[in-house]
Amino acid sequence: MDRQQREHWDQERQRRGLVSGRDDFGRTGLMSRLDEPRILVRTLPADCLHPRIDFDDPGLARVLPRSFSGRLAQSASDLGNCTSTSDALVHYASIDPAGGSWRAFVAVQRAGGVDVGIGSPARELHPKGSPFADVTGYKLFALIHAIRVAIETQARLIESVIPDGLGPIEIDVALPDAGGSILTGFAAGWPQPERDYDERACWCHEQDVLVRLEVEEWPPKDETQALLTRTALRVGNSFGLLDARFADVGGHSPGQISPSYA
Repeated sequence: MDRQQREHWDQERQRRGLVSGRDDFGRTGLMSRLDEPRILVRTLPADCLHPRIDFDDPGLARVLPRSFSGRLAQSASDLGNCTSTSDALVHYASIDPAGGSWRAFVAVQRAGGVDVGIGSPARELHPKGSPFADVTGYKLFALIHAIRVAIETQARLIESVIPDGLGPIEIDVALPDAGGSILTGFAAGWPQPERDYDERACWCHEQDVLVRLEVEEWPPKDETQALLTRTALRVGNSFGLLDARFADVGGHSPGQISPSYA
């Protein structure tokens, strides 16, 4: 990875509004269709300007998911709606069958990257009388599942449509207006801050969070767990979290991210 490649990704982030402090941080493009722009996970290929993908490629039918799973499926499961723009093929969950705002989406970009966006299902506002009254809680399982979907969709895209690969790839996780929020919805075995006040609660001290990770060579889809865990840990760091509260403690999969969780 050289500086020229990093500068190319930096220019792409600027073009797409992923610059902390900008009024439109995390709100441009497909994110503007969400009821609330809360989570964006995006992969940037080595060449973000190469319009390599035709959306009528039959291989794409095996790439984009039709639903979310894990605990996120309780509030945003169906991605059965399909549309496209000049630059993206999109599956999305709609609030209004006649159109309007989306709850979530997964998209393949023309250049070969993947976007996953989640709106209101990504967070909860604690009611009066709770330990964190009126504080926004980001659901950790929603964050982890968005990362999982982006990674697994990218792996399928490379396998089915771009077998020669995309070169090094950057993973970006953007959380607009996350300042002052906490993490909730931990995996089995961890104390849940939304139920019991904990002075060690995981607070976000940045207004706009942007987590970046560089991947020199994309792993095949059956070897993506380590990449998911590494990205998840960095997102947790944004809330002051240094341990893996997205991994089960005890249960059937101790130390692992359970598919029933995220």
